[in-house]
Amino acid sequence: NMLFYLLSFLSGFLIKSVDWIEDELKGSFIVKWPLAIISGLLIGFVISGSDFSNIFLAAIVAQVLTGKIDKPTHGLAIAVAAVIFLLLGINGLRLEHFAIFIIPAVIDELKFTGTYAFLTLYRVFLKAVAFLFVFAGMPQYFIGIITFDAGYLLFKFLQNRLAPYVNQ
Repeated sequence: NMLFYLLSFLSGFLIKSVDWIEDELKGSFIVKWPLAIISGLLIGFVISGSDFSNIFLAAIVAQVLTGKIDKPTHGLAIAVAAVIFLLLGINGLRLEHFAIFIIPAVIDELKFTGTYAFLTLYRVFLKAVAFLFVFAGMPQYFIGIITFDAGYLLFKFLQNRLAPYVNQ
């Protein structure tokens, strides 16, 4: 199971790197394509093999439903992930868990403004619901989403350090 937490961390790191190239660097680096493919592979493997697949599947479906897949690289990553989990199956698919996670995952994709803008920045709803699963003896959902976030935040930290050296 540690392998899937590592894959979760790496996928978060790579997803943020693709976001940075697309959003901040105006898509100017061709390396975004292999990074999108690799992140899709990692997410596909997490959904196919981990015991926290339901939360990742809900997050992907929420992004599709809310129109957040707005760049070709994002679409490529989702398509690669889908091919992987459609070929290999979805480990431990529990529709009741998916149904519980899809609602906060969709809320996390909404854009809050003003006093509640921090909710958009930190995407707290899915993590909060995943945390509740800890008390039901299923900490893997919380650990899985937190490891993804840790990778995402690590790249965000590094991007602030890299930005002065990258031609924008």
